[in-house]
Amino acid sequence: MLKNKFLIVILGFSALLISLFFSPSFAQTSKGTEGFSIGAGNTTSSNTTFSVPSSDSQSQSDTLSISIEVGKTPQSLLSIIQSSPPIVSSETNFNTTFENHLALPPSPAVTLEQTKSLLQKINGLTGVNQGIIYISFVPSSSKVSQRSSPQSIYQVASKAMQQVTTIQEYDSSINTQENDIKNVYKKTNPFFLSVGESRTPEPKLTDELQVLMVTSQGVVPLQTIQGATRSNIFKTVRQFEQKLSLKNDEKDYLPQAKQLYQWMITPIEQQLKEQNIKNLTFILDDGLRTLPIAALYNEKTNKYVIEDYSVGLMPSLSLTDLTPRPRRDILNTKVLAMGSETFTDQKPLPAVPVELSEISQKILTGSIFLNQDFTVDNLKNSLMTQEYNIVHLATHGEFRPGDRSNSYIYFDDQKLNLEQFSKLGLDNPKIDLLVLSACRTAFGDKDAELGFAGLAIKTGARTALGSLWYVSDEATLALMTMFYQNLKTTPMKSESLRQAQLAFLKSKVAIQNNQLILDNDLKIELPPELVNFFGTSKNLRNPYYWSAFTLIGNPW
Repeated sequence: MLKNKFLIVILGFSALLISLFFSPSFAQTSKGTEGFSIGAGNTTSSNTTFSVPSSDSQSQSDTLSISIEVGKTPQSLLSIIQSSPPIVSSETNFNTTFENHLALPPSPAVTLEQTKSLLQKINGLTGVNQGIIYISFVPSSSKVSQRSSPQSIYQVASKAMQQVTTIQEYDSSINTQENDIKNVYKKTNPFFLSVGESRTPEPKLTDELQVLMVTSQGVVPLQTIQGATRSNIFKTVRQFEQKLSLKNDEKDYLPQAKQLYQWMITPIEQQLKEQNIKNLTFILDDGLRTLPIAALYNEKTNKYVIEDYSVGLMPSLSLTDLTPRPRRDILNTKVLAMGSETFTDQKPLPAVPVELSEISQKILTGSIFLNQDFTVDNLKNSLMTQEYNIVHLATHGEFRPGDRSNSYIYFDDQKLNLEQFSKLGLDNPKIDLLVLSACRTAFGDKDAELGFAGLAIKTGARTALGSLWYVSDEATLALMTMFYQNLKTTPMKSESLRQAQLAFLKSKVAIQNNQLILDNDLKIELPPELVNFFGTSKNLRNPYYWSAFTLIGNPW
């Protein structure tokens, strides 16, 4: 009898949500609260009453009311709501995009509870609070009322359920009927539960930017940035990328750097401070995946984003190997360092011999294959005969428009497209880190950016590090050397990259007396030909030299 009463209340709450969604008064009210009163703030009463106009033609006085006691929510019901869109919806959309492009089997979308649990674990292991930030486009708020959108309904329901605890006459023994509760709740088919299965709207230039952050504490409410349309953002991003990659010293990229920060980070800045978030991992929509996030600029503090946070990209949580590596594994890691300094149809990379030597012989231990030894067969044989945690390829990589077979990684004896490269055995056993220190991505092309952002997925590596554009050889040598040195002391790979980038920004990189002087008094002896090649001192603080390097996949 008690179970039946409980199920009736669950059905009633579901009907409430459906009534709320289709209620004209809800869509018309300026604040979205007409007919939806929550009395949780009343400390003199133990009950919360939801009063919602019925969705039929009866008068507004004919309402459905449910009385709920504030105290304890049936966990099974709360978990259903918390694991529903927008997280599942966002993950499903991003999964589908990469699965289609990279010919991957379908992956189930992670839930909010799974994400929270993961981030709590990572926070504890690294001592760094994490934020996962979804940046996507949604139909313009001028055309679709956000107050009546499925994700808005989700927010209202989630917020309400966090206030609610036990239904009157609820008995803890009903917990044993969790499957019954879920089945009854799903049969009512609240709109926000099925939104993840709905068809993704066709992209429009008028679509607006939406920012959603997940932390160990849950979901930061959705922020849709009115006026930040797909058209405006694409134009700003392309200008930003072009100006940075052309090494302009006049800081003419700053207007775009400030605007992008305001659109993408300012909406969640308060929560970042309140929760002391220090690492930001971005999951980006089409057209944004080649954005050099490290160079976004906070106009209020006059700081680049990396002065406050380490940053990186993920294709999606569901498609990323999220296993954290113990620090002792990093300290004892072996690196397979390969590369070439000359190419038949690409510009030379004269610093590669020094780069490989520093990384695999002085900072870490490992093997070197240089120039004519930098072959596909040597890579495959090395991976089969010895276990390496890191594969470092100091070579050109091209992420081009069109099919993934158009994008290449260059070896001394041949070039492999991404499909061929992914079959070299980097996932058996799984490589912790794949580095491509001299790659380039076509800006503004969906296929090219999917190839770059999907690099870790397709190769089977937990994490990939690559450059968005060709960076000068001395800057690459300096940054890579500091990155590997930092791996030994920092709690996360993304923090290792951040510290290396900050060394450039704080003028701790210089060329003096045939030496490359780096942060922490690290010095690299340069042969005369490299000193001549590098030429006069450069302004290495310019983000052209450091912001192209992007971490993809697992940042831990």
